[in-house]
Amino acid sequence: MYQTGGSIIIRRDINTGEQLFLQGHTDYIVAIDSFENWIVSVQDGNKAGVRIWIENKCVSTFQCLYEKVQQIRLSNKKHLAMVGFDQYKRQVILVFDIS
Repeated sequence: MYQTGGSIIIRRDINTGEQLFLQGHTDYIVAIDSFENWIVSVQDGNKAGVRIWIENKCVSTFQCLYEKVQQIRLSNKKHLAMVGFDQYKRQVILVFDIS
């Protein structure tokens, strides 16, 4: 189970109750998704920071070129889809190959 506390991801094992704190974002986390041992998180702001976590370690970061990311989805560790808005307030859908 995952939840966010501002700019920190809190990963909790539902069997043992153990909590892990994944840190690295510099602003509020606005979207998060997971698949098996992968987590993808996006922070608020223009050119939002995106982080890919595997086995509780951040393995990749990049900045989204759009102003506001609203939703993300991770598909089978191969594709990352993001929905947001560009500088003209038009809705944009992006799909990245992360395999």
